[in-house]
Amino acid sequence: MPAPSTGPRPPGARSVLLAAAALLAAACLVLPTGPAGALLYALVACAMPVGAVLGLRRHRPRPRGGWVVLGSGLGLWAAGACVQVLPWFAPTPVGRWWLWDLPFLLGYPLVGAGVWWVARRTRPRPGVGGVIDVAVITSGVSVLTWAFVVEPDLDRFGQDPAGAVAVLAYPVLDLALLALAVGAGAVSPRAAVPLRLMTLGLLASLTADLTWRLTGPGPGGQVVVVAFLVSFLTWTAAVTHPAAARLRREGPAGSVQLTRLRLLALGAAGLLAPGTAALQLALGREVDPWTVVVGCGVLFTLVLARAAVLLEAVGAQAERLRWLSVTDELTGLPNRRSGREQLADRCAPGAAGRPVTIALLDLDHFKRFNDTRGHPAGDTLLRECADAWRARLPPGGHLARWGGEEFLLLCAAPVEEVDHLLSGWRRATPQGQTFSAGTAGWDGREPVEALVARADAALYEAKSAGRACTRHAPAPRGARRAAAG
Repeated sequence: MPAPSTGPRPPGARSVLLAAAALLAAACLVLPTGPAGALLYALVACAMPVGAVLGLRRHRPRPRGGWVVLGSGLGLWAAGACVQVLPWFAPTPVGRWWLWDLPFLLGYPLVGAGVWWVARRTRPRPGVGGVIDVAVITSGVSVLTWAFVVEPDLDRFGQDPAGAVAVLAYPVLDLALLALAVGAGAVSPRAAVPLRLMTLGLLASLTADLTWRLTGPGPGGQVVVVAFLVSFLTWTAAVTHPAAARLRREGPAGSVQLTRLRLLALGAAGLLAPGTAALQLALGREVDPWTVVVGCGVLFTLVLARAAVLLEAVGAQAERLRWLSVTDELTGLPNRRSGREQLADRCAPGAAGRPVTIALLDLDHFKRFNDTRGHPAGDTLLRECADAWRARLPPGGHLARWGGEEFLLLCAAPVEEVDHLLSGWRRATPQGQTFSAGTAGWDGREPVEALVARADAALYEAKSAGRACTRHAPAPRGARRAAAG
């Protein structure tokens, strides 16, 4: 039997496709404008549907339907790019915009449906914070789009309605897909790589559309070509990425984190409204004050809403931390710290005159129970005991987990009543278990530490007496002398 090969593994089909597309894109940029560059441009665009087919066959993502629809939309985009370069090779009817615009425009709904189909396998909803983030980013980009694309072409609707709709549809559809992709990208970093690559591709295509509208085919032509090539490459990388097969629901709604990258994106989007006015001045164009005013107002409102959501999340987190600081996570009872605080309040100097009795409870042979049945069974016993005893607490009683299998009971009652209460608790203790207890009554002057020490000594006496019983701590010496005198 031949030994397994230890040499380098041959590159996979995905690596070959991406490398070939990148080389073709580089060659397209190096070659002078002409048929050869146009052909390479079309070949790079065709890498998108080829990559979609390759990703489906190699990674078999589930569900397949979303990637099939997405690949179909990318195929229409590739067809539009191929038709777009046809004038270099054959005469085409002048003014027939639909020859290349129609495949592009028809591809948008398919790509959007595919992105939504794939994204719904991540999280059910991005949460209120995620929705506001998407609104901030898309609103900022919309101000720039309106000022430089939509508003300058409004007067064309009366002269060439079809052409005007086609020209304006690109940035509007880019923004819609961008909002969808940004919202879908709020997932775990590993599984979100394809969605973030899609977002980068949409940003590149939006940059190309805006650059074309700002500069025309002259000085901005090379920028447009570069942006579209970047878009083609990132979409190809997205649909062939191995993580495409691992997109699953990752967590509940509202778990979007405000990372540094997200905060940077929100800050940049918030500056787009005043930045639009600055760009208009730099280009010598007339500033549209209402666009800037409305854009700044919308963005300011969204930022306030995001701050409110963030403050609410911080408040909920603070409340959760406060709960954890005073609660035993296993049983849900107050923890030792909370028990000490309750005991200190009940035994405060001004509380003298009211009866206060404490009892320390210890489950008998708990270590043996854990060793024979396992720690999960021991945890279950602790939870069941806590539930059973808590349900039988008298008014004003306080039960806390003191540590391990020990519990502290604090009652505003004399020792005799507490002893009767513990007798009922023994019958209610689940799984036939027993407990030992030591009780101590407060004399109105004794420090809390001394009171707990007397109850602990009584508990030790109960264990020494054979367990499953209660022992009472004698009164402190000072109280006995006062009673004797």
